[in-house]
Amino acid sequence: MSRDELEFDDDDDDLRLYVAAFREIEQPTPATHAASWKVIAERTGVESSRRWWLWVGAAATLAAAAWVIANFGGVALQRNAAAEPDLRDQAGYVHGDDSGGDAVARARRAAAPATKQAEAEVEAPADLVVAPTIEPAPQPEPATAAKPARGKPRAATSLADETALFGDIQRALVENQPARALTAIAQHEREFPRGAFRSERIVAKARALCAAGKRDAAKRVRDQFLAQHPSSHLAPSMRSVCAD
Repeated sequence: MSRDELEFDDDDDDLRLYVAAFREIEQPTPATHAASWKVIAERTGVESSRRWWLWVGAAATLAAAAWVIANFGGVALQRNAAAEPDLRDQAGYVHGDDSGGDAVARARRAAAPATKQAEAEVEAPADLVVAPTIEPAPQPEPATAAKPARGKPRAATSLADETALFGDIQRALVENQPARALTAIAQHEREFPRGAFRSERIVAKARALCAAGKRDAAKRVRDQFLAQHPSSHLAPSMRSVCAD
């Protein structure tokens, strides 16, 4: 693809400036090529055959550069002879001018305002607005009964409390107060149904019933205990309840 077969997007100022500078520096006139090679030949004494290979390498480099330009930014390069003079004027390009450095400077000065203008036109991204996280309102805890049902044993009671209550039962029996003993026994049954003194409580109940004159009830408690626990260490004491 020759230089005259290239066409550029008129809206891409950066690409136009780049191509103009490239043409000024990388594609000088044949007179400039001849002068440059003459100086090189005089200083280095390069042989004509080697010079030919250098020409081939230079041509390959130019072809690769042209391919990069054709694909730069995804811009399709087409023929536009009418727009070419404007591109040269904007980039400071002068056909046949050997002063390549001045053309680069002019191209850079022309590109600076366009670059600044392009940067100014780019809008800053709007700040992201993060919606506040709405936490669900705490649900009220369902109301529960504060008082335990009547007759339900206490959840956590120490052995000391049970021992103190059973001591009241024993004192009531010693003092021959069977009614007070039966009241304390009923309390022990509610609060300590499976307490450490549950077997002793049954024996004390049989004795209190017998002392209160309720002999039939006392014998039923006695016989039931002996049937369930015949070898208990409390069996001799239970057999003596209402034995006469």
